[in-house]
Amino acid sequence: MLPIITAISEIVSTAAALLPKIIEVVGKNILEFAQILSGIMKGLGLIKPDEEVTDLGDKALQAADDGITPEKYDTYEEYLKAIEDFDLDPEKSKDIDDGKKLEKGVEVITATLVERYGEVMGDFLLLIGKNQPYFLERMPLITAVVRDSLANFGDIVRYIQGTETDTKKSNDTLRVLYDVEKRVNPEATIDDLMNNIEKLND
Repeated sequence: MLPIITAISEIVSTAAALLPKIIEVVGKNILEFAQILSGIMKGLGLIKPDEEVTDLGDKALQAADDGITPEKYDTYEEYLKAIEDFDLDPEKSKDIDDGKKLEKGVEVITATLVERYGEVMGDFLLLIGKNQPYFLERMPLITAVVRDSLANFGDIVRYIQGTETDTKKSNDTLRVLYDVEKRVNPEATIDDLMNNIEKLND
């Protein structure tokens, strides 16, 4: 099978366009944001449990020098697997700025999630970036919900942003988010959840 160059190129372009927006939103908290992304990826089984975002970015940068680029793979997830398996050169790593490694790692993760869940994932990542304290403790629970297919990231974004037009989906997503809220704070009421969601949109 020939590489699906157009589709992969679009994914890479979307991720590259999102990166400056994400960096602008998260500011100095990019490391915390990267940790949230890492948790999502590990929770979904998309990267190894011991893989760190900075190392992933380092591998992507070094692998590119060896001709390992997304366009040579049928899917971005196949590319991700290739760079995960890439052996780092410790000497080259010393010459690469940690900030560049971190940004590249975030870009790789963003592209992987956009490929799997569509462009709505970009909206979700920006929502996370703007509200990191809220998502930091809830994200593992939300990821488990998505992994178990009780809801998807698109459902959650549309519900939080108030753009869901399907009443049943809206009610189902509300139940999911309320369950997450109760797990974080057993004393939480539905009003507490709604107040938190309102703050996410401020």
